[in-house]
Amino acid sequence: MTTRELTVRYAVAVVLCVLALSCAGQVPPGGGPVDTTPPEIVATNPVPGTILWQGTELRLEFSEYVERRSFEESVFLSPPLGRLRFDWNGTAVTIRFPDSVRARTTYILTVGTDVRDVREKGNRMSAAFALAFSTGDHLDSASIAGRVYDDEASGVMIFA
Repeated sequence: MTTRELTVRYAVAVVLCVLALSCAGQVPPGGGPVDTTPPEIVATNPVPGTILWQGTELRLEFSEYVERRSFEESVFLSPPLGRLRFDWNGTAVTIRFPDSVRARTTYILTVGTDVRDVREKGNRMSAAFALAFSTGDHLDSASIAGRVYDDEASGVMIFA
């Protein structure tokens, strides 16, 4: 090959490299609108209202990723079974019990509104969530009813 042919090949290679590198401006994506959708629980196991439940764990699935700590600090189980253990898998959490459940007992797992998603705004759940299930053959109503018999009921305080 002559010097002239090498020079032409080198010039063509340089021009092609310059064209390839300048074809598109490389910038990060714009990101879109700000997320304002709060997280919510979209699936549970067991389903709410389950009776004759036998198990050692519950599973909740969220509509999006949530801050683990905010969730773990917002969970309450009644009656309590000791310190709960949380195992995460994407948007789902498995709640494991340290002790066995009591027979013929209605349990209510409550998740408060302090649960936040992992977005920059940290949207909180818009409403608390309650999961009631029973190891017996029915769910307790978890309510107390009664009447106050007094002509003037103002100032009456009732405690349970």
